[in-house]
Amino acid sequence: MNDTSSSSSRMLQIGVVEDG
Repeated sequence: MNDTSSSSSRMLQIGVVEDG
């Protein structure tokens, strides 16, 4: 798996948490 994939997933999760 690429690091970009993991980074994207984590960034998405963080964004959702902050948004909520």
